[in-house]
Amino acid sequence: MRSVPARGDKENVRPEGFRSRLKTIALGILLPLCLRADAGIAAARERPRPPCCFAHPQHAGACVVQPARGETCASILGYLNKPGSTGKTYCESTTVRGGWTRVDCKPLRDSRQ
Repeated sequence: MRSVPARGDKENVRPEGFRSRLKTIALGILLPLCLRADAGIAAARERPRPPCCFAHPQHAGACVVQPARGETCASILGYLNKPGSTGKTYCESTTVRGGWTRVDCKPLRDSRQ
């Protein structure tokens, strides 16, 4: 009959730090996978927003703006109608301020096809 080594025997003891190294390796493998999954979920949540379309009698053609993160069609319209607002490149960087109205983009898309 073979005897089972006791807990203190050297045969049954793993090198010191084995668990720590094993945890580090597991973390090194799993962490990048989790981060990639989080990035994919965030990207899926941020669907492309529909464009905003505006018109002004002094502006030739339609003004189509793709809202950036944190922007809305209302905030863009507010910018276009605020006298003295500068710094954005909406509507081919127009300097026309005031009198802008929001229009439906669907007729504009249909005419481009």
